[in-house]
Formats: sequence, C-alpha cells, structure tokens
Amino acid sequence: MKPPHLPLVFLFVLAIVFAAGAPHAFYCYQETANSSTSCGGLSNGTYATTGTWNNATNTSDADYSTFGNDSGSGADLYVNYSKPAGSTSSSLWQVKDGGALANLSILSSCWAYSSTLIMLHANSSAGAPSATWHCYDGSWQSLRSASSANIYEEALYWDIASSGQVGANITSTGTPVTLPRGAATTVSIYGGNATNLNLQINSTTLHWQGFYGNITGALRLAAGTSTLKTWNVSSVSGQVYISTSPNINFAALASTSVNLSNVDSAFSFLSGSDDSAQNTGVENSNSAINISYYPLSINTRPVIYSRDSTLAANWQQIVLAQSLSYDKNSLVFTGIIRPAQLVFNGQAGDFQIVVPASGINGSTAETYYFYGELR
Repeated sequence: MKPPHLPLVFLFVLAIVFAAGAPHAFYCYQETANSSTSCGGLSNGTYATTGTWNNATNTSDADYSTFGNDSGSGADLYVNYSKPAGSTSSSLWQVKDGGALANLSILSSCWAYSSTLIMLHANSSAGAPSATWHCYDGSWQSLRSASSANIYEEALYWDIASSGQVGANITSTGTPVTLPRGAATTVSIYGGNATNLNLQINSTTLHWQGFYGNITGALRLAAGTSTLKTWNVSSVSGQVYISTSPNINFAALASTSVNLSNVDSAFSFLSGSDDSAQNTGVENSNSAINISYYPLSINTRPVIYSRDSTLAANWQQIVLAQSLSYDKNSLVFTGIIRPAQLVFNGQAGDFQIVVPASGINGSTAETYYFYGELR
C-alpha cells in the first residue's frame, strides 16, 4: 500500500542529546501512597474508606502490628498509587491480613487500565469472616482471600526498569517555518465573456506539528544518576519517543494494542477531518523493533510515514500506547532513527516525526516530552 501524503507544518529543527543505559531493574519500596520515596515513589496517591470500620487508620499507618476490621456490615479500603517513571507490570502489592504477609502480582489488565495509576481495594467482612484484595481493570478483580477480617497494612514494591530509554535533552532549536504564502494568480477579463477557471489551492494543515534534526549521545552503565562507565556512540540507531506524558511506562508499549482511530479520539480536533490520523497513517505496518528488551512484532501497530526531499516516504514513525485508556497521555509517537539521511528539505538528519497539535484559533499549546533509546 502506498503511504498517504502528509504536508508538514510548523517544522522545528532539533539537536537532541541522550545517553542510553544498559538494562537493569530494581524494586522501589513505597509504604504510603501519598508520600514520595527517594527511589521514585510519588506522593499524589490517595486513600479512601467506606463502610463500618474498627480502627480504619491502622490499615495505612505503616505499622504492621496493628490492624483494622469490619465492625458489622462490611468495610472497604480504596488505595490509588501513582506510577513512577519506568515502573513495570512486574511491580508487587505487599499486603498483610490475618492470614499472612504476601506479595501479590498485579494483573496485566489492571496495570494497563490507566497510564498513571494503579487502583487497589481491600474488603473486610466480619460475617464470614474474610479479607479480600482486588485490583481494578474496569471492574474489581480478586487477587487474594483470607479467612480473617483483619487488615493490617499494604505497600507497593515498584519494579523500576532503567531499560535504555532516557529523557532527551534538546540542545538547540531552529526557527519554526511553515508553508510559504504563494503569489496570487491574475487573469485579465473583459465584459461579455464567461471563462472556465480551475484552481489548485494548497493550504497548511492546522492539525500536525513536524520535528526533524540530529542526535548525539552515549552508552552508559549506570544506576539512577550514578554512572560507572560511558562509551561514545559513533553511529546512532534506535528510537525517539514523543508523548504528552511526562512518565512513560516503556514496558507496556510492546504489549498494548492501539489503532489510528484511538489517536483521532484522543486528539478530538483530528476526528472527521481530511487530515485525521486515519487518513494520515497506515494500520499494522510497522517494522519489528525492540523497546529495550521488549520485542515489538512486525505489522502489529499503525505507522505514519513522512517524505524526504526526493518525495520518498522513507521516514517511519510507529504509534504506540502505554495503557488502554487511549487518552493523549497514553499515546507515544515513536520515530525510527536513520543516521545522516535526507529529511524533507534536503538537509541531513537522524530523525523526522510528526505529532498532533491544533493550530486553530483559540487552541492551547500542546506540551510534548522527548525520550530516546540508542542501540
């Protein structure tokens, strides 16, 4: 299938610097959902209790020797944790009830339900008695049941993968340019005539933003901000990731399906337009790539192609998603790095990519975050 044509509008030239680390993972312990931790846990989680409790505060006081329980008609504890950057679905929910202390695996459906939150629930019932633990994927899914109504405590062990993707440092930007205003065509006329006149009008899209530029970087062996060893990169290859999300769960990108209609819905100004995402890209046309150590199979994700200066559609970007919410923050536009190749204007560049952005009068500016992975 011939890739569809896409005019580029408001183009910025960027020089991007990022360092790629060797894959590693560590567990970050977060005892309290609304208190940050030095290893990455965030402070904007929430707690809520409903029903009839004895000592409800004991269930979230960081004291594993005290407990709360149902006083007669059922008691519920709801906890929302905010996902730290780089956290993966291998994270564990540690709970303690009357039965034991246990580390619960989180269902992949619950992890994928939101790009920013894990929603958890515990129920204490005096009648049975029982304590049950759940995660949310649109409905509550059972993870554990114990034959005691006592709920002592819970916490999160975040599995944080520092898997090669890093935030990109934009070192320079060019002046934004757009389609130039063409000279008006004139015609000389005399009264008494009727003239057939066909017009060709090329207008600028108001729905897409283009980026292109060069990349420099390094490979490093590191943990967090501490670096053991770095290596220079002579020829860059890999991916550039662009998203409105400040925290991408890279581990979910290869396992979360997405299509172009999801892009149109997330960016509502695209829906029904001639330059909608569905009219811009091609479904299930991607090359096989690795997102860190997570393989993405060929022809499983949408692709948007853009042209180089020879009019060949040689620049490929893959549309990915990090959760099934399919809001703007769940979408990640992934450009394939092609070192020192022609971009649309004849210059040599390492990447070229387009992202949705509304230029309609009164629209607010979109903020995008740049990430990268070198190989």
